[in-house]
Amino acid sequence: MTRRLAAESLVALGALAGGVVLFVLNRQTRSDTIFSGWELFKELAPDTAFFTVGLVLRARRPGNRVGSLCFVIGILGYVSWLLTQYAAYGLVTHAGSLPGARAIEVVLQGSWAPELAFLVVLVCIFPHGLLLPGRWRVVPWASAFAFGTLGLFGMTTTPSAPFQRVQNPLHVSDSSPLMVVVFVAIPLAIASVVGAVATVVSRYRRAGQDEREQLKWLILAASFLPLALVVHSIADSVAPDADSTIELIFSFGACAVPVAIGIAVLKYRLYEIDRIVSRTVTYGLLSTLLVGSYLAIVLALQGAFASLTRGNELAVACSTLAVAALFRPLRRRVQAAVDRRFYRSKVNGEETLERFGERLRNEADLDTLLTELRSVVGQTLAPAHVSLWLRSDLNSRNDPETVTQ
Repeated sequence: MTRRLAAESLVALGALAGGVVLFVLNRQTRSDTIFSGWELFKELAPDTAFFTVGLVLRARRPGNRVGSLCFVIGILGYVSWLLTQYAAYGLVTHAGSLPGARAIEVVLQGSWAPELAFLVVLVCIFPHGLLLPGRWRVVPWASAFAFGTLGLFGMTTTPSAPFQRVQNPLHVSDSSPLMVVVFVAIPLAIASVVGAVATVVSRYRRAGQDEREQLKWLILAASFLPLALVVHSIADSVAPDADSTIELIFSFGACAVPVAIGIAVLKYRLYEIDRIVSRTVTYGLLSTLLVGSYLAIVLALQGAFASLTRGNELAVACSTLAVAALFRPLRRRVQAAVDRRFYRSKVNGEETLERFGERLRNEADLDTLLTELRSVVGQTLAPAHVSLWLRSDLNSRNDPETVTQ
């Protein structure tokens, strides 16, 4: 690790430590959500993941800009955390006790924009740290302009909790002519995000085998974020008390992105992504089917036993036993269906080997077996050349005969 990297890491860890100290002081006198232990994990876990991955990549892959961007995103998160706790202490916990707290709070209103801009650029240069040539180079610049504009406008909005009682000296009303800039920046920001996704698709189409596996890691990790947002929206309308659990899932999803980036860039267990995708799809479908079966059986048994007793305990017990009995056969069927859909070549290879094994038990002609063996090897392994080495006992046990194709 270079001295510069070590110094930057110490600065980041100092910002983290300072924010935690102020967090503890704020929590001693306040009970707002921003001072809760859950908020500590939710805010710091993704930033810590980005910081750690960026630190490792900068040390192991110093020429790759992906590590530098991850490192910067993590440091921005730590600094934002420190400033949030500083402003909270100076404006809410002990109002007027710290200098510059109001100015810092104004800056915090738009502090989310730089991190999003850097995320878009990170997606555009993943996994080698280079932009695609041509029109794709416009995407990072559009992202920087759009999110920079939105960040500046964010400084003029009404403060959010726990600063809602603090007056913003830069506040701009919704009827201000400056709102025209926002109406331009928001579509441009959305377009830059779509452009980053299109960059990944274009890179995947022209990539080699290793790079495709690297992109699969990023795609799998990123897919958890919109899924968590959808689940959060549904749960918030159905069960508002489940917010903490859903936000926990979202935080883990945010942590998965830098972890996947680290695995992909370092190529550590790179080719295990296919197995992870297979198991994720399998157990996702399996969980959905089992939960649906459980609810259906519970409702059916409750209706059947409603005239005798309440039937709640009996319905739950029978449903649990039925779902437990369904697990193993249902898992095998779902796994087979997923393999056939996503890993067709693997399934075809296994079926070819099974047919050859059956043929081997019934075939006695050596030439026919050799022809079929070469065909099976060609179908399952697709080699450039096939050679068969046979031991011949016609003249001498030490005189081999080689048959090639």
